[in-house]
Amino acid sequence: MALELNGTTGVSLVQDGVVTAADLASGAITSAALPSGSVVAVRTYTNNTRTVLSDSSNTNYWTVTDAKTFGTETKIVVLAHIGAYGDYSGNLGNYISYDGTRSYSLDFTYTGQNQSHTASGQATFTGLSSGNKTLQIGWQTDNNNASDKPFKIFNPNSTEDNRQVQKVSHLTVFEVVV
Repeated sequence: MALELNGTTGVSLVQDGVVTAADLASGAITSAALPSGSVVAVRTYTNNTRTVLSDSSNTNYWTVTDAKTFGTETKIVVLAHIGAYGDYSGNLGNYISYDGTRSYSLDFTYTGQNQSHTASGQATFTGLSSGNKTLQIGWQTDNNNASDKPFKIFNPNSTEDNRQVQKVSHLTVFEVVV
């Protein structure tokens, strides 16, 4: 389905072939008018707070509130890029959670060394209404061992190694037409 911008479809007349911000006024084009796969919103979150992770069998170490714009006609795709330092327990269920649903898709390479790491992952969530949703990054062990964690430091800095600059972690949330 092609999207036509001609002044009769809910947007003002496009002149000189240029679409301006006024042409795309809030609500002028709905997600229903867009083809499947269209990205209708992108939100980013950053965190540069150095945090020493505590031992636990189940912990969220980063929580944000994400405002989902559209309803069930869109899905959420989350990309996570997490700065980490120092191996600890190795195999754990590292997850991205959105509105209470966990996707164990966040991973990093365990080396057994006290070095910087990047944990990264992607998760897709469907069937959600619009509104504020809780987005969390964390881990869970399958054996309920309370003395586990994936790595020692979230967002390491020169405290770990004087050559290290402050790491910044990123979450990017895409809202995509189903």
